Amino acid sequence: MNYDPDHRNRSFTPVIIGTVLSVPLLFATHTVVTRHLIHRGLIGILAVAGSLQAVIQLVCFLRIGWEERPYRNLWMFLFMAVLIAILVAGSMWIMHHLAYNTMHVRSSR
Repeated sequence: MNYDPDHRNRSFTPVIIGTVLSVPLLFATHTVVTRHLIHRGLIGILAVAGSLQAVIQLVCFLRIGWEERPYRNLWMFLFMAVLIAILVAGSMWIMHHLAYNTMHVRSSR
C-alpha cells in the first residue's frame, strides 16, 4: 500500500450536513419555479437561496477554507467569481442594448 502524505483522515460529516442543507433548498427553489410562484419579491429570495446553496456546496463538498493554506484556493475562487460576474454583466449589457436597438423601428418615409 502506498503512503500518500497529502491524504488526510476526512470524515463524511460535512458531506452529510451539506446534503441535508442543500436538498431542501433545491426542492424549495424548484417548486417555486415550476409552479410559477415567482413574483417580484420572490426573485430576490431565489437569488439568496441560490447563493446560500453555492456557499454550502463550496464549504461542505469542495471544502474550501478547510485546508492548511486556504488563501491560495480562496484567491482562485474569488478570481473566478469576478470573471463570471464580468461575463454575465457584459452579456446582460449587450442583450439590453440589442433589445433596445431592435425595438425602435424607423420609418423610411
